[in-house]
Amino acid sequence: MEQHDRIHLELPAKPEYVSIARLSVSGIANRLGFSYDDIEDIKIAVAEACTNVVEHAYSEEGFISLACYIYEDRIQIVIADQGKSFDIHEVESRLGQ
Repeated sequence: MEQHDRIHLELPAKPEYVSIARLSVSGIANRLGFSYDDIEDIKIAVAEACTNVVEHAYSEEGFISLACYIYEDRIQIVIADQGKSFDIHEVESRLGQ
């Protein structure tokens, strides 16, 4: 299916801005006719992804990038950051796995 619109927000990676991401995707999903239950699920997923960025992506200040790609039959939501990556093997060794 062809993409119709793209909505992009860049928010400070701070806890107080996670609610703006939740409200934004809620409004978009509501406008597109998603059910109440689906909108609640979307809000939870977006909040969890944004909270992960806030807690783990940056040691200094940074941004949460939220993009919504609108299609005829769906919405694609992408949460991204420019934070430092980590070595999963190093983390596993610290955890004793």
